Amino acid sequence: MKKIIITVIACLLLTNITACTQSVIVQQESKVTQASSPSSMAEGNLLSSSATHPRFHSHSNFANYTDWIATELVHNASVDLTTNIIVVTSFGYQGRITAQNHQLSAELSEHIAHDLQPFGVRTISAYQNDMMPYDDATGVVLNIETIERLKTFNAPLVLTGVVIPNDHGIIVHAKVFDIATRSMVASANKFIPFYTTKT
Repeated sequence: MKKIIITVIACLLLTNITACTQSVIVQQESKVTQASSPSSMAEGNLLSSSATHPRFHSHSNFANYTDWIATELVHNASVDLTTNIIVVTSFGYQGRITAQNHQLSAELSEHIAHDLQPFGVRTISAYQNDMMPYDDATGVVLNIETIERLKTFNAPLVLTGVVIPNDHGIIVHAKVFDIATRSMVASANKFIPFYTTKT
């Protein structure tokens, strides 16, 4: 009879120890799972994501890049762009001129003009004006005839620039000039990967 009682007690103790061990394991797993969750990582319970992963550009489409260009033009300007009107012309495209390049240049001008407006910058579109001469190295050519045409828009500033293609994308040099003095008052440079330009 004593052996039976001892055996029962031993079984009960063993069952309790096993249950307790399983409970501790489950609790530990729960803590690890919670600590590894995105919300906990963001709160710093584990190593912060910024410490373990490098930060890369999150730009995913063409508009993200043109928005960045517009922002840089406004912040880098030596004059207040919000008090002036800008005539937005097309961009020069270094390399072989094709219909696709011309379309990309027009889209670039259109996007930047649109992205300048939230800053309070007023723009006039002239990027489809075939009457203005363009140079692949500079964009719109600010000669006497072009300046006279630009003056008809009653705007003191003009936006133009250059697109330089390479193996991976295009480098955009955007420039804002004072029409009267031909001096540059703002500029921005940005690389745009080819995958964002494909529609």
